[in-house]
Amino acid sequence: MLVALYAVLACQTPTTSTNAEAPSAGAPATERPGTAQITARASVEGAPLAYDTRSVPAGTYRIGSDPQDPEREDDEGPMQVTLTRGVRLGTAEVTQALWDQVMSANPSAQVDPTLPVGQVSWHDAVLFANALSKRDGLAPAYTIEGKDVRWDPASPGWRLPTEAEWEVAARGANQPPPEDASLQAAPWTRDTSGGGPRKPCLGTPNALGFCDLLGNMQEWVWDRYAPYPGPTANDPRGAESGEARVLRGGSWNHVAAQARPANRNRGRPSVRFVVNGVRLARNE
Repeated sequence: MLVALYAVLACQTPTTSTNAEAPSAGAPATERPGTAQITARASVEGAPLAYDTRSVPAGTYRIGSDPQDPEREDDEGPMQVTLTRGVRLGTAEVTQALWDQVMSANPSAQVDPTLPVGQVSWHDAVLFANALSKRDGLAPAYTIEGKDVRWDPASPGWRLPTEAEWEVAARGANQPPPEDASLQAAPWTRDTSGGGPRKPCLGTPNALGFCDLLGNMQEWVWDRYAPYPGPTANDPRGAESGEARVLRGGSWNHVAAQARPANRNRGRPSVRFVVNGVRLARNE
């Protein structure tokens, strides 16, 4: 059944621009039975599973694509960003094993505790971040009232990275454009993945030690989708209004050009697509 699903996905996947709303991978917005309402578990059973992180240091960096990049999209900057504080970002995408420890249901299409969690909505991701903060005794980063989510940037709790934090990590911090400067070896995209997600860190980590930022699962970030605010910005966090949220990194069902560090995708925060996963961050 899963083989058939992947075959359908491959037939439906466009190979052009990825910055239109809804996943460019063409993955259907199907939900697993019983996962329409995902909540945090009342209590965690068993020893807490570790979520390993690496540091993204404070500093000034260039993000976005070089104007000469033949794959460049109109919404890719470039922009100079200053991160005024360091951030700890997950070494790899959140696995189903970690997700299952704190959440009531696993939305993934291919259920396997060793694989990254998939078919995650943006709302699922912020609920998960708060649940993991609770497990770890940290003040939650988010105040959630229905679909209204407010972020306290000073909170020590788990959260989604911003677009800028994510891209600096994907580039290995000190690696500027051109785009091929920061591609890890053989990212898991349509040509290399074998038709599905792969276990974390099978490929070569980048210069900062991060795995699978490019390919495997595309990852939700905090920001609402909007044009970049200008040629320079300090700690950019996206637009103040708008529905669509940003996804980064491409996936196992994207072509390699769609897994470039600068590429931006977007989707409605309530919809669960097969290729959408999550990687969490914390303030240093």
